[in-house]
Amino acid sequence: MKVKFSNKGFTLVEILISLAILGIIVSAFVGLFGTGFANIFSIGNKDLAMAEASEVFEILYRELENERLTKGKIEEILDNQNVADYEISEYKTIFSNGDPKGGYEVTITIVYQGDREVSLTSFIRGSDE
Repeated sequence: MKVKFSNKGFTLVEILISLAILGIIVSAFVGLFGTGFANIFSIGNKDLAMAEASEVFEILYRELENERLTKGKIEEILDNQNVADYEISEYKTIFSNGDPKGGYEVTITIVYQGDREVSLTSFIRGSDE
């Protein structure tokens, strides 16, 4: 019996070139996944910061059910909630459906990831006493 040898196949150079091309393609996809995960993490932290600011506004709204809030009372509530950065406008009157409503424009700013921040602003009905 005679054994036939064939010279068909890939050379070492062809295999190395194909591995190099495959490595370049894979490294591009790995970079995309890394950036995607970083963005997902950042958006998650922003979402938590917004939820924290919303929770403080909910506390203000609950207090509003019991009494008209003054600027001092709003400051007291924000300080009790450990809100570091907030701004309360002077008492102002706005008109909603033709009816005057007095209160304060309150802006709460929450810092996340060290240097990023999210701000929420709402009008809180109150009295100027």
